Amino acid sequence: EIIFVDDGSSDVSASVAQAMAEEDARFVVQRQPPHGLVAALTVGIALCRGELIARILARFGMEAVRGSTTRGGPAALRRLIELGRLGRDLILTPDGPRGPRHVAQKGAVLLARATQLPIVPVAVATKKKTFASWDRFQLPMPFSRSAFLVGRLISVPSDATEQELDAKCAELQDVLNRLTMLAEEQTQTN
Repeated sequence: EIIFVDDGSSDVSASVAQAMAEEDARFVVQRQPPHGLVAALTVGIALCRGELIARILARFGMEAVRGSTTRGGPAALRRLIELGRLGRDLILTPDGPRGPRHVAQKGAVLLARATQLPIVPVAVATKKKTFASWDRFQLPMPFSRSAFLVGRLISVPSDATEQELDAKCAELQDVLNRLTMLAEEQTQTN
């Protein structure tokens, strides 16, 4: 796969990349406002990271379903509902691709309502290297201490109103915040 990040440069490279993408699915063109080389690299790395994670999951027999509040969300939600109803375990990262970081979006709550599967809040922390990306991607340091915490189940009624969904999303956010704080504390102690 070749990812071309069009940052609005005035040369013809964007039109050449677009023509290549139309002929070959291995070419991916991502457009963004012109914010310079570092911003373009950050976008490219983020796209690669998603593909890398999907390939790793596939090696373990898992399926990555991609979607977000800004790209492919409804189709991804439908696929996740289908998988949930087939008895598959579902794992989500609840914050959206454009942030804000660590703010749960409504997808997990909508999925729980549709499938009647409970939400199992999980937080993982480890000593790590943090990158300067929107989500502050973290790479665990080898042989470092880690903490894996699981919170109480959150159930969402199948007839939940919009207000109830918002309340469940806030509850999920609160539980994730507390679990993350506790996990971070446990990795910092000697």
